[in-house]
Amino acid sequence: MKIEQSVQRIQWRLASKKPFTANLSDIEALNDIIEYVDKKQNEQYDKNENFAKLYIRAYGKMIQHYKATVFDLEPKKAMMSIFRKSLPETVDDFKNQLNNSELCGLLEESYSGEDKHPLLRKGIEHDIFEDETENLSEKIKKDPEAMKKIKREVFDYDTVYNNLKAEISNVINSF
Repeated sequence: MKIEQSVQRIQWRLASKKPFTANLSDIEALNDIIEYVDKKQNEQYDKNENFAKLYIRAYGKMIQHYKATVFDLEPKKAMMSIFRKSLPETVDDFKNQLNNSELCGLLEESYSGEDKHPLLRKGIEHDIFEDETENLSEKIKKDPEAMKKIKREVFDYDTVYNNLKAEISNVINSF
């Protein structure tokens, strides 16, 4: 039987309000539907192999993060929350993560005494502060307000979005 005929057969049988005993045609129709669903699921999995690899890796990281097993719900809920977010929300989260990473790097370097971060190099202080009598590390340590002056976004949404889009396109085109 074709899938359309199988579905019509099952619909017809279930539409009648009377109890019935399944016959060979009903069983064949149900088996056709099951086979069709299995085939479509396998095709979908095969066509999205790279997505499957990313999902498996991310799911493994979630299981690790939550110190869970594949039987626990928390990693699955975390994965589903990722998929429920819109793409703009996801890009914005990524942008915030990048900016936080930059700020953490800045803070680590400012408190370690090594002025390696671009915002901590000589000459850049002048762009942020009026005088250059002491290095930025010292200013941050002495003046909590100094951090507010330098805490600006390094990455904006459009830049992050466009770079992610280009990178993802390149990866898709590579495979």
